[in-house]
Amino acid sequence: MYAGKGIAPWAGKRIICIGDYAEDYPVGFLTKQEEVDLANVNLYEYAHGFGCPLKLFHPYNYGKISMGYYERAYYSVEKSPIGSRLLDELLPKNQPIYPKESDCILLNLTTNEYVCASKIPDSHSRVFGLGHIVLLQTCWSSDYSMSIRHSVVDLHRGPWAGHCFKITSIEDIDSNSTDVSKAVIRKIAQVFDEDRVIDPA
Repeated sequence: MYAGKGIAPWAGKRIICIGDYAEDYPVGFLTKQEEVDLANVNLYEYAHGFGCPLKLFHPYNYGKISMGYYERAYYSVEKSPIGSRLLDELLPKNQPIYPKESDCILLNLTTNEYVCASKIPDSHSRVFGLGHIVLLQTCWSSDYSMSIRHSVVDLHRGPWAGHCFKITSIEDIDSNSTDVSKAVIRKIAQVFDEDRVIDPA
């Protein structure tokens, strides 16, 4: 449970990819308290009133250990029996926590709709995955321009903007959930095709 929270801290939380030119929010996205908070001057607006240098002085090596020292210390510890046991205890084992993506589904907890990763066609499976679907389904702006070529109507008004999600397996959903894989994957594939993103293989 703890590991899952560390890996997927946004699971079950509202997600929205808000654009610079957003003049509104999806209906019901903000709580009453959040509306009050946003009506007040925020830190961004407050700081904007002060001049700020374009670059702050930050020497590259400030606060850093030389890579040579780091490598020497790491390999010295690794060679000793005590150090080896210590590394085994402290470093996480490289084992998958979740199944491979093709076995997963993206579940929209707000609408109880889901997309199966296994239904992404082979021609696109190396180009986009469930993360891209979340991103493009949660975009929100008042400006239709998104710096990508596409003819998808209202891509900037994502139907899932502000919704809650989790990535899980098909066994974890109930019979009332709706499979929207076909329509959503077709839409996302169209965006990638029109922007000429091709399979890197």
